[in-house]
Amino acid sequence: LDTFFGNILSFDHLLEKNDSVPSQLDEKKQKNALVRSSSLEFLRRCVEARELAGPRSNLTAQSARGLATLCCEKVSDTDASVRKSSLGVLNVLSTIDDTEVVVAVDAVIDMLKSKNPRAYKSLRGKGAGGSANIGKIPRSAKKNSASSAIQSSSTKKTAVKAGSVRKGAKSFEAKSADHNSLVKNDIEDSTGYCPTLEDALSDISSLGVPDWDAPEDDGGILAGLKSTKWLARQHSIKALCTFCTTENLASRGGNIPSSSILLAVKNHTKSFKESNFNIMKAIMELFVALCHVHE
Repeated sequence: LDTFFGNILSFDHLLEKNDSVPSQLDEKKQKNALVRSSSLEFLRRCVEARELAGPRSNLTAQSARGLATLCCEKVSDTDASVRKSSLGVLNVLSTIDDTEVVVAVDAVIDMLKSKNPRAYKSLRGKGAGGSANIGKIPRSAKKNSASSAIQSSSTKKTAVKAGSVRKGAKSFEAKSADHNSLVKNDIEDSTGYCPTLEDALSDISSLGVPDWDAPEDDGGILAGLKSTKWLARQHSIKALCTFCTTENLASRGGNIPSSSILLAVKNHTKSFKESNFNIMKAIMELFVALCHVHE
C-alpha cells in the first residue's frame, strides 16, 4: 500500500470518507483495533514520506487539517495502541516545516484543550521534537529558522518529481485511471469500456488462466472467489496476481483486461471492503501487479 501513495493515491484519496482510511478508523464499523492502529501508522508513514513519495504526495493545509481532525477523533479510541498511533501522526504533522500546514494543524489540536485535556497536554508538552511550544513559534521566526531546510527539500523534491514525470508520465496516467475507476460504481478501462460481470468472467477465461474453472477443492480460481472461506478467496486472488506477472500476460501489451480482472475480484470481495486483513493485502498486491504490467 505504501508504494501506491504518491504515485496513485494522494492525501485527498486517503481522506475519502466512504472507501478509504476514515472507514477503517470508525470503531463502529471496524472492530479490529490492529486494523485501526495500522491504518494510522500508514498515515504517519505517508506524512513522513511526502517529500519523495511521488507527484501526488503533496500535503496541503486543507489535507493536513483533515488528517489532524481524523487523528484528534481517534485520541479518544477505546484501544490504547490506536490512541498512541493517532498521537504519533499529530506529532509528525506538528513538526512539518510549512507554516500554513502547522497553523492548520494547531487550530485543530487546540480544540483538544477542552475535549481531551490529557491528549492536549501530551502533544503540547512533548511533541515529536521535545518542544513544549509546538505550533507556538511565530510565523516569521519559523520561516527564518526553516528557510534553508525548506529550500533544500524543495530542490530535492523538484528534481525527483521532474525525473519521475519525464520517465513515467504514461505510467502514472495509467495508474491514475486504474485508481479513479475503483471509486466509481463500475470499473471502466481507459477506453470507457465497462464490462458486465458475465463479460468480465468470460474475458478472464479467454486468457487461459490455469485452474480458472476447476472445482474449489482442486484450487479452482473462480470457485475460490465465490467461496465463503477466506483462505480460498485469498488463494484465488493471489493466483490471479501470479498470473498477471507472467510473461504471457505482459506480452499482450495494451490488451490486458485489467477492468475485467478487477471487476471479478470486486464482485466477490464486498466491493473491495473485506474486513479480513489477509484478503485486503492480496487485493493490494493484485493492484500493484496490474500497475506494473501497464508500465
